[in-house]
Amino acid sequence: MKQTKKYVAGLCFVLLAVLITAPTTTNAQTSTTTNTTTDISGLLAILQDLMKQVEVLQKQLQEVRTEIRDGLKKGATSDDVQKIQELLATDPTIYPEGIVSGYYGNLTERAIQRFQARHELRMTGEVDPETKATILEYFKERTNGHIPPGLLRAPGIDKKIKMRLRMDDGEMKLDCKDKRGSGFLCKFKDKNKGDNDDEDEENDKTETDAKEAIEAAKEAIADLEDAIEDAEDDNVDEDTIDDARDDLEDAEEKLESAENKLEDEDYDEAVDKAEDAQEKAEEAIEDLEEEGNDEEADAEDAIDDAKDAIEKLENAIDDETDQDLIDTAEEELSDAESKLDDAEEQFDDKDYDDAKTLAEEAEDIAKDAIDDLEENEAKEDAQNAIDDAEEAIEDLENAIDDETDQDLIDTAEDELADAKAKLALAQEDYDDEDYEDAEEKAEDAEDIAKDALAVLTA
Repeated sequence: MKQTKKYVAGLCFVLLAVLITAPTTTNAQTSTTTNTTTDISGLLAILQDLMKQVEVLQKQLQEVRTEIRDGLKKGATSDDVQKIQELLATDPTIYPEGIVSGYYGNLTERAIQRFQARHELRMTGEVDPETKATILEYFKERTNGHIPPGLLRAPGIDKKIKMRLRMDDGEMKLDCKDKRGSGFLCKFKDKNKGDNDDEDEENDKTETDAKEAIEAAKEAIADLEDAIEDAEDDNVDEDTIDDARDDLEDAEEKLESAENKLEDEDYDEAVDKAEDAQEKAEEAIEDLEEEGNDEEADAEDAIDDAKDAIEKLENAIDDETDQDLIDTAEEELSDAESKLDDAEEQFDDKDYDDAKTLAEEAEDIAKDAIDDLEENEAKEDAQNAIDDAEEAIEDLENAIDDETDQDLIDTAEDELADAKAKLALAQEDYDDEDYEDAEEKAEDAEDIAKDALAVLTA
């Protein structure tokens, strides 16, 4: 670029010298008027040739100044970033902060994403090749090196930029097969190749169609806003509501893009964008309604489970014989029924989250009461098994005392020792409130003692 500047400066110096020396050279002529005229014409021809060279070099210099380096993204600091910020700041809807600092921070990243959304590019937030190409086309609109105020909002400017990007001597600058973000460029295919049928097909939407589609999108977005408010009132899952808010933002961006297309008289694109916005909003509403239905079903299931648990508790109380346990269980039953009543009230009020919580609490109360009754029953069964084992061991001891055959006595005493060991383990489990194991070991002890007793009494 420095060499180009030097060359331009040199040519300007030559021009100045020609202009200064021309009158002197002319006055020094002593020939005829015809010779003088010929010399002046020659100088003018040289001057015109030099002016053309200056023009070419200025154009080359402008192109060099227009270029920006590749790979600009968040964290970068450079004059290129500053130039991009100047462009973005010409539209407050793209870059509302309008800060031109040369630093590529969060604000610039979001502004680039809005710029990409406006131009239907992949929203990377970085100045990728497609975004760079689009920005450079805008730079060509600069006057004396300055970006005109409101450039990004100028009527028809984005369509003009797209057309320039799309065609370069009849060939595409970007590859249509690249689906990463330049797809919008391909929508202008064959625009300048005389295929009138395709052109008519691509532009068959009217301004009325576009306005109607935009109106429908606005209504869908308004319905989504109402649905989000209702979901918040109904205590729908917060993650689902956050997803709906994200969808709302996407729909609003698509609607904004549709309105821009309408201003640019690109009615086909306006309709497409508006329909996308409407579809996004309607899908979000369906998701909210489905989540609401899911929560209703979950609450209903929880209430049914609570009812089942309460019914089982009532049956367990009927089978119990210990009055103290019955009194305690009936108190738990009353608490569970009260929780269930509250759950059903919340369900009727469509507060499904609270209804589910209360129903689950009712179910837990009933199940705990049942466990207490069953534990007491297991405790009684274990105690009875221990008592039976002790009785069988005592009978074996008496039989051994009455036996005279030493061999039988020795065998029986071994079995007696095994039975007493099992009984001791059963008692330990009982003390640890492991009533099932206690009962099982006590029954083993009883069986051993009874088998030995049967041998002695045979």
